[in-house]
Amino acid sequence: MTEQNPYQAPDANLTEGRKSADVELAVTGIKSLPASAGITWIKDAFNLFKMNPLIWIVLVILWFVLNIVMQFVPVIGGLAMSLLYAVFMAGFMIGCAALERGENLEVGHLFAGFKNNTGSLVGLGAVYLGIIIAFMVIFGVLVFGGVGGIGAFNDPESINPAAIFTSGIMLTVLIALLLMIPIFMMFWFAPVLISLGGVPLVESLKMSFSGCLKNILPMFIFGIVMTVLAIVASIPFFLGWLVLMPMGMAAFYTAYRSIYTD
Repeated sequence: MTEQNPYQAPDANLTEGRKSADVELAVTGIKSLPASAGITWIKDAFNLFKMNPLIWIVLVILWFVLNIVMQFVPVIGGLAMSLLYAVFMAGFMIGCAALERGENLEVGHLFAGFKNNTGSLVGLGAVYLGIIIAFMVIFGVLVFGGVGGIGAFNDPESINPAAIFTSGIMLTVLIALLLMIPIFMMFWFAPVLISLGGVPLVESLKMSFSGCLKNILPMFIFGIVMTVLAIVASIPFFLGWLVLMPMGMAAFYTAYRSIYTD
């Protein structure tokens, strides 16, 4: 009997080789996968999409419309969607798990995240919102100080537009963008770790960061391929996004399955 290499990407197609009523979603560890795994996640995500494309499209449209509509509710609307982002992400992940078990994807899966671990998911949204607000405040203060600070309010004409593009300001922007990377890494897998893996909130942030860090190369390849697909999807009046958005959602699940589960 040959011993399986734990760092080798799965040979079998996820949606075919694992489809059964007893799909095991519990976290068993954090694997380090080869760079090619990034492409495998996308392929498996597309296979999940093909199982029920119409419902996938309906789900992402509903989610998109809900986000737009809630923005018209003063203050509360945008805040609510920020707090509930992980809850809705969990719904998509639960739908992916249902497809892998051979069940049907349903419109109701969009709200499935409200049934289990809702408190942790809302808490995750609150942590994310708090970090982003703090980050933007600090970033705004640094940039604002670079263009004249309080004096800019008293005498707006004193602002030199060229100052925005000085080396100091541009360096601040670059550092800010670099600091966003570890933030995204902490939250990338957190919703699915909580909803499907049953991982506590704080631990989900740690495990998400570790999973991304151990799989920098596949994540990089994944990002490049998805960027190319996004460009292609935008060409025919953005109609390709009706396929790419569901694939993007499903890719969170397929990556989770390959990194954190057996």
